[in-house]
Amino acid sequence: MSAKAINWAVKQTTGSPVAKTVLILLAEHYSEAWGRAWPSQQTLAREAELSERSVRNAITALAVSGLVHVELWKYLSGTKAGNRYYLPRYRSDVKRASFDDGPVIVEAQWAGHMGKRVIVRWEDGAVLQESG
Repeated sequence: MSAKAINWAVKQTTGSPVAKTVLILLAEHYSEAWGRAWPSQQTLAREAELSERSVRNAITALAVSGLVHVELWKYLSGTKAGNRYYLPRYRSDVKRASFDDGPVIVEAQWAGHMGKRVIVRWEDGAVLQESG
């Protein structure tokens, strides 16, 4: 959770109470360390008491307005790793992690009993960010 991101989201003009609610919930799930939020659309729908279709429509509207950028992530195996939501107007210092021709590749490695270490790589093999 990021109180700063929530404060920022509350001050934004979205043109729709549904889009505003979804933006605030994305801010609620925002990780300052990763510069993104990654709640499922199902989670957003449940928390906002909306349909998943309403959430998808709100995310589309937020993306068109430039308040949200949707990143499509997948694992090296090709399995979808879920969407990540980047808030470019909130944190312009966060590097955009998507490609014009496809999703970001995520390599997950297990570091013994200490938990999961995730390495996000560009398709050319360069490391974007490590966590864990």
